Amino acid sequence: MYTILNKRRLNDELLLMEVQAPLIAATAQPGQFLLVMNTATSERVTAVIGSINREQGSVGFVVNANCPHSQSIAARSNGDSLFAVLGPLGNSSAVMRDVESMQGKRVLLAADGKGIAALLPIAQRLKSAEVATIIILGAKHQDQIFYKEELLALTDKLLLSTDGAQGYVADMAKTMSEQADVTHIVALGSLPMMQAVSRQAKEMGLSIEVQILGNTFDGSGMSGDGRVTVGDKVMSASVDGPFFDGAAVDFDELIRQRNAPDAARYTNEFPESEANHQYTDIIEPEKNQRVQPQRQSPETRVHNFYEVNIGYTEEQAKQEASRCLNCKKPRCSMMGCPIQNRIPEFIHQIVEGNYEEAYQIISTRSTLPAVCGRVCPHEQQCEGSCVRGMKGEPLAIGQLERFVADWHREHHPEVAATTIADDAKKVAIIGGGPSGMACAHDLAQLGYRVTIFEAMHEAGGVMIYGIPEFVLPKKVVRHEVAKLEKMGVSIVTNAIGGKTVTVDDLMDNQGYDAVYISAGAGLPRFMGIKGETLGGIMSANEILAKVTLMHANEQGYATNIHIGKKVAVIGGGNVAIDAARVARRLGADVTIIYRRDEENMPARRDEIQLAKEENITLCTQTNPVEFLGDDKGNVCGIRCVRMAMGEPDDSGRRSFSVIEGSEFELPIDNVFLALGSSAIPIVNNGATNVATDRKGLIIADGDGRTSRPGVFAGGDIVSGPQTVVLAMGAGRKAAKAINAYLNGEELPETTSEQN
Repeated sequence: MYTILNKRRLNDELLLMEVQAPLIAATAQPGQFLLVMNTATSERVTAVIGSINREQGSVGFVVNANCPHSQSIAARSNGDSLFAVLGPLGNSSAVMRDVESMQGKRVLLAADGKGIAALLPIAQRLKSAEVATIIILGAKHQDQIFYKEELLALTDKLLLSTDGAQGYVADMAKTMSEQADVTHIVALGSLPMMQAVSRQAKEMGLSIEVQILGNTFDGSGMSGDGRVTVGDKVMSASVDGPFFDGAAVDFDELIRQRNAPDAARYTNEFPESEANHQYTDIIEPEKNQRVQPQRQSPETRVHNFYEVNIGYTEEQAKQEASRCLNCKKPRCSMMGCPIQNRIPEFIHQIVEGNYEEAYQIISTRSTLPAVCGRVCPHEQQCEGSCVRGMKGEPLAIGQLERFVADWHREHHPEVAATTIADDAKKVAIIGGGPSGMACAHDLAQLGYRVTIFEAMHEAGGVMIYGIPEFVLPKKVVRHEVAKLEKMGVSIVTNAIGGKTVTVDDLMDNQGYDAVYISAGAGLPRFMGIKGETLGGIMSANEILAKVTLMHANEQGYATNIHIGKKVAVIGGGNVAIDAARVARRLGADVTIIYRRDEENMPARRDEIQLAKEENITLCTQTNPVEFLGDDKGNVCGIRCVRMAMGEPDDSGRRSFSVIEGSEFELPIDNVFLALGSSAIPIVNNGATNVATDRKGLIIADGDGRTSRPGVFAGGDIVSGPQTVVLAMGAGRKAAKAINAYLNGEELPETTSEQN
């Protein structure tokens, strides 16, 4: 898809590679950046945009041919195709966003290295807006400077600094600012150069913007990487940047992070694929009321990423299903299940051995039973309402749901292809997670031409990038994605909502009749305490995505993952448990730190138990107050306080307070933060008249209708972080509402909002 059209050498290190990417070219702005993958096993490489050709549908980006991370990309030839190009990412500079107001003023542009390539489209835009500029280019040697002729035609004055003296570009910038009445400075390139220019600008009282890409991994903000300290705030290169106030940026911190030596990369051999893996050292089920599925022993499973829970045999499934009381008023369906699954009916079919009929019954309410059977909090939902649980153990409804779905997938792997009419109405879905997939499924069944726009290079949302293989095997998700494609659903990957595609463009220019926004709410939260930007501290989202989506734990994949011996995970939810169990499999000693007691941890009970079996330590009623760093800028410890539990608060959970004098320090090598998440703000870019609340969540009614006719929303982007089954249910409700809207039908008024 991303065909290389032209490869141009800029100097002895840098190459400009122009690729076919019409969606990116249509929306890209000067100063934005891309993430590029050479092959499916490559890592993501950050690349500045060096050219934009909207007519040709192409963009150019710059790579360093001598850099280990981008050598494989630089080695490609014209006509070759790259696996993925994600973008455009970040925002253009403030000068560019308000370019008309800059007329009559003079802007100084300073750049070195890759920054020169990023500067060219900025200079072109300023020239077209008749904004006066002075350009200063820096390099150690004359032959490292490129674009001289092109830039000379775009500026009032072009100056070159090639003596290699640190700060010389800054001195030249100061002189020209004083002589030429400069009002704004934009600097792009190396950290030392931008730091020096920013100091000069600050002394002169001039506005300065610097382009800092940071160590960016996903580009949407989902992983919480690419963080930059600006004044008293920690900001994201993808969400807030890459242009920041140079006078407020903590350059010393950035330089320290860039120069810090990497820990030894984790490596492990997994010689067998999951398809060929034979489970050994299995824990046999105990003899008790509830039939327990077989699972890997803790000693075995901490050394692999295969699914822990092996599932029921047919005999076990029938035995467990026979415990169902067939209640006349089934609490499990009516009170416990968010989508009112027909639980007693499908369980009865299991007893009779009619597994396909059981699957068909489940499918009337659930589009993802193999997923929900594995990851839903059944103890809080269907099983929590089971009458059996009043005097014993509830029916293992989740295990039975999984059994039926797995049986169907194994015995009916092929899905009949569906042809969608050429004149069918078009619906766009932004976000290919559980909510978007459920909505697409139902709309395709109704005959609509559906296109899913997915931000990652593989559809599935959190099921692909956020839930480990040992909890949810990716073959399960990929089967559901393939089924959608067989049904006629088109899937466009590497398309970020609010960047690559927008609601306005889809409806106003691309002919879509309706849009469903299901982009999730994956922006991770941080603690905001001292030391949080030290090396070795990252969001749990980042470690999960690098392992689950990018296969950083597997041989043959290029994505780096660095992990020390002692790892702390902060948080008590499912994401915290997943991150801790991943770190354990990467060879670390893991401690989960949580401010309440174990009873009040929001994670699923069975997942907490599995973590404890894997020798993961729970340090409850404890809260970090400061992260401690070594002389190289890496985390080496956590200063914590003990917490006392109090009475339940308004939410029903017990409150907590700090125990005075309880401070202690915990030595640590890595910290993963799992503190919840919020809406990714870029999703709402280009969504005119779509109302959001103070948290950035889209306001929608119970059927997914937003404040803009034809635009619907559901899942976490409306409700905030919730479960897969709730997201799926929202998608199915929205599909009904979209169908009614496109047919001019009225739905009953829904007063309750999803959020």
